[in-house]
Formats: sequence, C-alpha cells, structure tokens
Amino acid sequence: MDFKFVNSKISLNEDVDANKFLANRVVAKNVQQIKDLFLEHGYDLTKVPGEFVKTLTLNEKEAVELSAVLDEIDKLGLKDIFNYNLRPSSFKRSFLDRVKYCLENHLPFLNGDNTFIADLKNDNMEVERKEDIAPSYSNTELDEEDLEVKSNIIKTLGEINERATDTMLTFIISSIITNLDMAIKKSAKNYRVLGLRSVVEEALMGVALTPEMQELVNNDILNAFPKEEERGL
Repeated sequence: MDFKFVNSKISLNEDVDANKFLANRVVAKNVQQIKDLFLEHGYDLTKVPGEFVKTLTLNEKEAVELSAVLDEIDKLGLKDIFNYNLRPSSFKRSFLDRVKYCLENHLPFLNGDNTFIADLKNDNMEVERKEDIAPSYSNTELDEEDLEVKSNIIKTLGEINERATDTMLTFIISSIITNLDMAIKKSAKNYRVLGLRSVVEEALMGVALTPEMQELVNNDILNAFPKEEERGL
C-alpha cells in the first residue's frame, strides 16, 4: 500500500499497519530528497518496512550525514546487505562504524538470514570490546572432531583474509564463520567423505551473493578447499 506525504509517497510492505506511522507525516519535510538519495545509490524502494518511513523524516543536516554513509556503504560493497535491512538505525554513522569494526577485526555481523546481529543495533555497545560484538552461539553440540574441522576451516579463511584487498571478501568470510557451527552440525560427519569444501558451501547457503561476490567465493575461497576428487581421494 502507498503511504502518502504532502509531495511524495512510499510503498509499504503489505503486512504493515500504516496507521502506526501517521505521526511521521507531520515532521517529514524532505521526503523526496531522502528517497532520491537511496534511489541514486541503487536501492530498491518498491516495498519497504514501516520503520523506513522514519528515515524519510530526516532533516537537512541528517540528510548530509546519510549521503556520506550511503557513499561509504557503496565503497565497502555492502549495498545489497543494507538494502535488505532498510531500518533507520542501519544508516546511522555509529551503526556503520560498528559494521566496519567487525570487518576490520574479522568478526561476523550477520545472522543466517542476512539480518544484522542484535548487538550491532545497540547504541551503547563498546566497539573496542570484541566479545560485545561477536554473536552468541555455543560449541556445546560440536564434538572434538567437529571442533577440529571448524578450527581448520577458520585457519584457512583467516589466511585468505590476511591476503584480501577487497572488503567484500572479508564480509563473505565473516558470513561463513557466522554459519559454520550450523553447517558442521548439518554435515553430520559427511565432511569425512565430502571434505571441508562441503561445509564451507553449506555455510554460504542463504547468504545473498551478488555475481561479483560469487566470483570472489569461487576464486578466493572455494579454490582453497578443493573437492575430494581434486585431491586424489
């Protein structure tokens, strides 16, 4: 459905109750300017979550900051991920700084469904402390053999990341690490036959990859985990 402002409108997801956002019409003065910023950066605003309406209420000063944030997201190659998370908090400078911190320190910052981890949304989070950013998952269901597999995969990914010159590669590696426990459990020891590559491929399932990202996966990541037949096994 369309949510109308004085001189513009936005289409909301079908399940959104527009009445919850009526108050935003009063304070929204630069709706088309804000929309144009997103459109110029290639964002898909065909259908947006209700929360996005609040983003359209930014004032002139906030719009300048938004423009700079969108530019930096482009440089990081993360536009598709942020487009999937069209929430006002996602486009604040402080939020982007926390994402960059995760990238620089090889910390996962996405859930398995490509939404941002909850801790990133906490304005009071201390970015200097890695333990405050890392997602809370447990190794309790992984036995000694599983943990060795996990360690070997992370070691190889770390070596790849040390050589990386593309921040998008760091993002992909972070996503793999985020999903690694799940992938190992799902493997049910089949990695003994199929090799570590099968676990890495499973960890990538559900991660939204652009063609450019898929090329990085093929050339820089999967090549480091050859198929079993390629190893002569």
